[in-house]
Amino acid sequence: MKLHAYLSLSRHGIYYFRWPIPDTRPKPHTRPSTTRGTIRVSLRTRCPKEAGTLARRLAVCGDTITKHIERSGMNYGELRTKVHGHFKRVLERAKARREELGPYTELEKERIDDTIQLYEMDNEDYWDLVGKDEVAKQFRSFCNATGVPQKQTRENAWVILDEIRKAWIGFHKAMLEHDKTFEKYDFSTKPSAVVSAAECAHASPSSAPVTISKKPPQALSSPLLSVLFAERKAEAEQTGQWSAKLLNDYQAWIDLFIELQGDRPVLDYRKTDARDFKNVLIELPSNRNKLPQTIGLTPREAVQAAKDHGLPTLSVSTVNKALGRLQGIPELESVGIQLLLLLHLLCVAFWVGIFSPLRSLALMPEHLTDAAELGHRFGQAAALIVPTLIVAGLWMAWLLVGNLQGLLFTGYGQALLFKVLLVGLLLTLAAANKLRFVPSMQSGDAKAARHLARSIEGEAIVVLVVLATTATLTSVLTLPS
Repeated sequence: MKLHAYLSLSRHGIYYFRWPIPDTRPKPHTRPSTTRGTIRVSLRTRCPKEAGTLARRLAVCGDTITKHIERSGMNYGELRTKVHGHFKRVLERAKARREELGPYTELEKERIDDTIQLYEMDNEDYWDLVGKDEVAKQFRSFCNATGVPQKQTRENAWVILDEIRKAWIGFHKAMLEHDKTFEKYDFSTKPSAVVSAAECAHASPSSAPVTISKKPPQALSSPLLSVLFAERKAEAEQTGQWSAKLLNDYQAWIDLFIELQGDRPVLDYRKTDARDFKNVLIELPSNRNKLPQTIGLTPREAVQAAKDHGLPTLSVSTVNKALGRLQGIPELESVGIQLLLLLHLLCVAFWVGIFSPLRSLALMPEHLTDAAELGHRFGQAAALIVPTLIVAGLWMAWLLVGNLQGLLFTGYGQALLFKVLLVGLLLTLAAANKLRFVPSMQSGDAKAARHLARSIEGEAIVVLVVLATTATLTSVLTLPS
């Protein structure tokens, strides 16, 4: 609304301020409002400039009040529906997981009863007890999962937290009721399991004939990928481990993998599935859900459309990120490789960190003895650090590449071999420092100190090339399947 629309001039020359009253009736509504649609306030001035200044200030206040009313308007029934839908999905995933794990132990039941008693406390007392951080995590997780705006008035926030608390009570009670189903069998409904021939052979002779399904029984070796991801997602939502953007990113790539390879038990997937997924990713057009040529197409159809129309495909970093998302699920994620990476980086930091001080001392003739002593001590420590660095690096390389073919015949493996050759050159220079230059410096040879400084400069150059190769491995090249 422009400034002149705020003002009206009476027949006596007095300026009035007008502001529309927001409509707070539930939507959709069809009956017109019978109440006044604007407020009109006299500014008690005939000066246009003064009236404009007052109108601007009142407009700011009116806009602030209007936004506050819009934020504070909350439909309680809609909130209850969202809470019910969200926790129903959480409950279904929890029941599916419990079907695999079996009934609760007595200790687990006691803990659930104690948890229910905590949830049954007064709303504000309970959330004060769990702490501000946990309140923020649960509130943020619920809002991200249901689309409820996180920015709420204090009163509305307490209402939402109260509904979350009551939903958790219902969740835990429902899980205890579900646990009772493990105590008996109900044969009044048709069993979902396939009857095997061996079971029929041991049946009573007087039993009625049983029709044996020819469908082979499926081994319940591991949970479905969708179930496993749903559990991981629920855990991340509960703990606030993933941001909303990261959660959506995980969901998109997992859904794409399931669409391409099917929803199967995680242990049933093979390397061929991963290889096929990577090949599709490499040829998949970027922004395929926004381009007119690919909207509504399946991934494989989108790949063909990208070839036909010359559309840009996903970048290498995006492909690597997608492959990494699949490894970010429990049972697929290796904590060991993270520890190896940490150990590898610590060893590299120790090695590279000595370059500058040792070179500086080597170039100062008056500190020849100190340089020789530092080089000697570093050589002693390197006798342990360098083998650790090599073992950790080779182990990581094997975990990433997987086989000799991936090492020799893929761009990633060949770049990794080049990095290994560079490390071998570094070891050659380091051996010359330890076995030749440092002992000569201990004997008082100043010329050996200059040679050591030049050798360290060469090591630094090789390290830069190693870092550039590492950057290429992580951002340009894709991991072998």
